[in-house]
Amino acid sequence: PLLAQRVLRYNQRLAAAAANPSSSSSSSNDQQPYNLHGYIVGNAVTDDEYDGNGQIEFAYGLGLVDPITYAHAHRTCKGNFWNARPGSACGNALDRIEAVMGPINQYDILGRCFHQDPQQAESFKQNNQRVAPTRRMLQQGSGAPRRVWPHTAVFPQHQPVSNWYSENKKPTGSAPAAAHDGSSSSMLGHTIGCADRRHGLIYYNHPDVREAVHAASVEESGRWEPCSDVLHYTHTAGSMITVHKDLIASGIRALVLSGDHDYVVPFTSSREWVYDLNYEERKPWHAWRVPGLEQVAGYAVEFEDGLTFATVKGAGHMVPQTNPREALALLQLWLERDL
Repeated sequence: PLLAQRVLRYNQRLAAAAANPSSSSSSSNDQQPYNLHGYIVGNAVTDDEYDGNGQIEFAYGLGLVDPITYAHAHRTCKGNFWNARPGSACGNALDRIEAVMGPINQYDILGRCFHQDPQQAESFKQNNQRVAPTRRMLQQGSGAPRRVWPHTAVFPQHQPVSNWYSENKKPTGSAPAAAHDGSSSSMLGHTIGCADRRHGLIYYNHPDVREAVHAASVEESGRWEPCSDVLHYTHTAGSMITVHKDLIASGIRALVLSGDHDYVVPFTSSREWVYDLNYEERKPWHAWRVPGLEQVAGYAVEFEDGLTFATVKGAGHMVPQTNPREALALLQLWLERDL
């Protein structure tokens, strides 16, 4: 959405300059607008409150949590889960929810949860001595429960997000960045549970690979990881809902899609904020199918303002990876306005 909004603003500036050639802000004649007609987001982080609250409703609705545990969390958090602080009564209730869920693949709850065997880890380490992976590199990907985004950290607008590597390299006694959640620094702190990342960690941290992609050495910039804290930026965007509304009001089509077995950014969250926009329905909620097949592939609703929301049945967080056929069919149907 942010990229689409930048393109929209660029096109608007060109149109304004063309309408007023004498303006000092007029652009050169060789600048052309981008042919932007629509954009797509999938299982997209959108709004802290919607995304965080929808996780618990998803877990309960899919039978991952029992009624007693769910009711306790709902009562303790007063139905507001997204900003629970670690160690608070609400935070402890959410820890209990994820404990009873067990070590499932939270990005794809139908997928397998990878558990690292200690003997396999040692064998893997011995066979890859050139990279000399650390014990943490080999153990990452275990099924140990770990609170997932957004419960790991919530970054208010305009707050710097600390880079753990640069923080660790600071001289002794340097003050760490302030944190929203009360910890010593505001880092992403995210580990993908259940994922088998062994070969990725070895490959992307190999000196030859890093040199080939023009990345700095491990010693200089830290290791590559799927979700890394080797970042340093200021969180400025905030909720994406206002961005979506701006784009849609400008006549740009939008497809918001959700794999319906993703716990991290669940369909319950996306569905909630989409319907809360209060757009009139053009084509009410209905099942959609891959052309030529009889089985239902998901569900969709089209709104008058150019917004479409669709789910992909059985898909995880990364729909094209878990359900490539359905992902391609959904894209084609949307482009052809036949969803």
